[in-house]
Amino acid sequence: MTKITNNCKKIFSAVKTLSIIFKMMLLFMNHYSQTYRWL
Repeated sequence: MTKITNNCKKIFSAVKTLSIIFKMMLLFMNHYSQTYRWL
């Protein structure tokens, strides 16, 4: 039971990290496209 909980926690933290990275990438792409439009 403890092993399953630990695995779930690991997966959850990994998903959280991935979502944060994805959001950062989206923000960066949005900012970059806006800057590119101004040129």
